[in-house]
Amino acid sequence: MADVLQLPFAVQYLIRHTACEVVIALGVVASEGWSAQATAQATLSGLLHAGLDASVPVIPAVVLTETARDAKSEIKSSAAGWVSGALALADMKRGATPVAGMMSNKLNSKG
Repeated sequence: MADVLQLPFAVQYLIRHTACEVVIALGVVASEGWSAQATAQATLSGLLHAGLDASVPVIPAVVLTETARDAKSEIKSSAAGWVSGALALADMKRGATPVAGMMSNKLNSKG
């Protein structure tokens, strides 16, 4: 479970040593209880700070499940959304997509 706590440091390294426009940070916490929730929360907080400090959008794809099987299912069902969000943020960062347009497209696609 503690390995996922290294994810923010890996993201910082990736941002500093590559020319990435967006990072999708995938981590799995496959455990139960308050310590699993605390680990996931600390990881999410670290990812947020890593992205904000470097002005690089970070999609926090941290999955909190009880089993590895549940994690695999969650990743399969969420991956397209993570990639879509990353592509939209990359376009926005390049100035290709206005923020308001991106938000209205997201709202319209949900319902």
